[in-house]
Amino acid sequence: MLLNFSQRSCVVTIANFHWPALLDALAQAGYAGVLADVKRGILDRFGLLGADGSDALIHPAKRTHFAEVFFPDAHSAVYLKVVRSYADATEAHEAEGDDIWSDPGAAATSVHNNYQLDIGEIVPIDAADGDRLSEFHAAVTLALGSFGVAEKGLVWTGGEAGESASLPFATKPVDAPDARALDLAAIFRDGKLNTLMERFAAGAGSFTLEEYLASVPNREETEYYIDKLFDMEFLGEEIVVYSRTTGAPVIRAKDRAALKTLSDMGITSAEGRPLEEEDVRRLVTLPAASKAYVGGTWAAQTFLVSVLQKMCHAIGDIQAADHDGDLSLLYVRTGAGGLVFALSPGRFTDKNTKELWRAVGKSTEFKYFVFGAEGVDDSAANSLGTLAGKTRVVALPDLANFNAAVVDAVNNERMTTLREILRDLETQLTVDVAGLIMRRCG
Repeated sequence: MLLNFSQRSCVVTIANFHWPALLDALAQAGYAGVLADVKRGILDRFGLLGADGSDALIHPAKRTHFAEVFFPDAHSAVYLKVVRSYADATEAHEAEGDDIWSDPGAAATSVHNNYQLDIGEIVPIDAADGDRLSEFHAAVTLALGSFGVAEKGLVWTGGEAGESASLPFATKPVDAPDARALDLAAIFRDGKLNTLMERFAAGAGSFTLEEYLASVPNREETEYYIDKLFDMEFLGEEIVVYSRTTGAPVIRAKDRAALKTLSDMGITSAEGRPLEEEDVRRLVTLPAASKAYVGGTWAAQTFLVSVLQKMCHAIGDIQAADHDGDLSLLYVRTGAGGLVFALSPGRFTDKNTKELWRAVGKSTEFKYFVFGAEGVDDSAANSLGTLAGKTRVVALPDLANFNAAVVDAVNNERMTTLREILRDLETQLTVDVAGLIMRRCG
């Protein structure tokens, strides 16, 4: 299953912070902590549930970080992490202590008042349009009010599209592809009209459809796709009438309807024959507005932006690098460094690796995805891996398998990031079994 997550963070001053009290306040708002329930179950098995100081056994006061997960419905989770801030590492170590089960006394409180709070939501991407995180955010804000924290004192960051910080390159917005763009990209991906596009890329301004169709093996299928491009107004056409006698051009018309209008006006060829009885051919042209689509990486970029949107990346978080070079660069803002996609119109080579590395300021903070319309050289991917770290480079396949590969690669990166974010939750279940046994038997 494909998952999406979003997170918000803030730093706040809380006097006399008490983790169990915060969990109780959230429970009253309908958010019962799963890990706290597990811990209570452990106390119950040891016969210590409700015993004096039992809260201290499952919520040690000397911890520097706390975390909890909640299940608002059957398919989603929200979490809360609270981390104390210290002046230096020594102070943090002394506060944490070596015995997490030590008795903190009657009041499990902290004299250290600065805390970082992280809240987040994890949900399947097909159910990512709800307001779970906003609702949980409201519940956390209300719970913090019991510690005297005013809502205006909570400045949350993250979870929304915005400017990316400290990028080594300038960026500009990208447009979300519409249905026409996706249909057009699909035609290019199928490769049925590669030779047609190559003619235009080589500088051909126009040519007759009959001439082109005579040179391709599958005439009917090719003509079908060309007609689709005519319908989409990607290709332009003119009707050219040639004399059946001399082969010389007689007249040109915008389309067949215009040719019929001329015939209805009584216009004939020089030999006096009706225009429809002469050699009528369709002339294929490429309008100026379509020239940007020929060659380059337009189709790959169109699919890429579409897939990223389907994976819940806001269009405002997807930016094109303002870059002069052979590569097209896209940057995706995430909660962990960001993703950089480098798309080559030809083969992705060692030269492209050098170009990319210069463009990103030799940064090892990004995850890199490289694509070449004609493939990716192993040496290019390997050299980028040497520079950025092998686990931070993914080579994407050709357009036929492009979408699925992007989904897998981005999802794998997302799961890696999510596991790191949730690692604090795992430490919350640390249990000193020996200490529990001795307390039970003592």
